[in-house]
Amino acid sequence: MVSGEHKLIHKNGNERWVELSMSTRFTEIGELDAIIAVIYDITEQHYLHNQLVQTQKMETIGTMAGG
Repeated sequence: MVSGEHKLIHKNGNERWVELSMSTRFTEIGELDAIIAVIYDITEQHYLHNQLVQTQKMETIGTMAGG
């Protein structure tokens, strides 16, 4: 199984983040029977994660500056 997050860029310039999972299926004699792929749009989760990381960085800077 292969999986991972990937950024896709539409021809109009819009970015979308997807999680891709791919797997293969073989027959009893070992021949490739199918390639199975599932793609989830995780753009919103990616955006929210980045916001959380940025907020945590700002909190750390505030704590360090405040003593």
